[in-house]
Amino acid sequence: MCLLLAALASCLAAAAARAQWSVDAAVERFGWREDTSPIEVRETGPRVALGIGFAQRRARGALLVFRASVYGGGVSYDGSLQLDPTQAAHGVSVYLGTTEGVELRYRWPGAVDAVAGMDLNLWRRRLSVTQSEDYRIVSGRLGVERLATRSSPIVVGGGLRRLLATSEHATISEAGVVYHLELSPGLGWNPYLHLGYRIAPRVTALAYWDGMRLGRSNQIVLRTGRQSQTIVFQPATDVDVLGVRVAYGY
Repeated sequence: MCLLLAALASCLAAAAARAQWSVDAAVERFGWREDTSPIEVRETGPRVALGIGFAQRRARGALLVFRASVYGGGVSYDGSLQLDPTQAAHGVSVYLGTTEGVELRYRWPGAVDAVAGMDLNLWRRRLSVTQSEDYRIVSGRLGVERLATRSSPIVVGGGLRRLLATSEHATISEAGVVYHLELSPGLGWNPYLHLGYRIAPRVTALAYWDGMRLGRSNQIVLRTGRQSQTIVFQPATDVDVLGVRVAYGY
């Protein structure tokens, strides 16, 4: 594994030396919905993101693309308490995270790319001063993208994302006791789409829709008192992100 990571890092470093670099900024509408009963958990609100990336300069054939971003924001929470799903709760959830993605592309004449990619998504979801969740998600993507050209400034692409590995570390404080829970949400898949327009030789504006589908996690029996216990799990969750990104290439 170490040799594989070292080889991948070496390939990325060599590709970056001959690459086209880009920086971007985005504004997103974030949505989170948990399949809970009797009260459904929903989160909606804005997030912002900053990114950087590079792509090998090739008119056709195989090429590597890498992109990393950081994002964050506060979104409204409407749902229930973690340890009492019958008790309504409202507030603000704060997100802070990062995504790193690498793609192997094959480019045909006419600037059409077949895309196979892998992403690592890390984020913290802080629901209150007594509850936070740290996620680590690995996903794979297969898709196609039509790039902007001199004769046509339109960019369009899409495909399917499949979750490959998930991990959630939840920290809950209740009555002075801190609980650390290790959960593994289920693996789902979702489509993703983007549509953009090159508004200047080096500037592209892009609208996108992405997200992920997390299945119900394993269950943990949590003892909250001498005679009481609670079953804790991450419900099946739908995450949707609708955003606008402006990228500058150089």
